[in-house]
Amino acid sequence: AQRADVSAKLNPEIKTRQQARDNAIAARKARAEDALQAELEELRESYAALEAEHNALKEQFEKFEDMRLEYERGGFEEVIANLRETLRVANISIERESAEKIKNLNRAEWWRKEAIKLGWSNDEVIELEGNGNG
Repeated sequence: AQRADVSAKLNPEIKTRQQARDNAIAARKARAEDALQAELEELRESYAALEAEHNALKEQFEKFEDMRLEYERGGFEEVIANLRETLRVANISIERESAEKIKNLNRAEWWRKEAIKLGWSNDEVIELEGNGNG
C-alpha cells in the first residue's frame, strides 16, 4: 500500500524513467532467454549429430570386429585366409543347392512327360450343361 501511495505521488517524469528502466530490464531478460533457447537448440542439434555419428561408428566397428581380431592374431594373411575359407564353404553350399535344384527340375520334367503319356494336358476343358442358351 505504501509503495502504491509513493508511486502515485511521484513526478510523471520519474514514472516515465522507471517505466523505461523496467522495459529495458524486461527486454534484456527476453533477449537473454532467447539466447539461451537458441543455444539450447544448437546443443540439441549438435547432440543429435554426435549421436548419429556414434551409432554409425559403432555399426562399422561391429561389422569389422571379427576382421580386427583376425588381424591381431595373424595380420592380413589371417584375414585373407579366413575370407578364403568363408568363400570355399559358400561355394560348396551353392554347388550342393544347385545340384539339388537340377535334380528336382529333372524329376519334375520326368513326371510331366509321364503325365502327358497318360493323357493329361495343360488344356482345361469346361463342359457346359444344357443347350448353351443360358
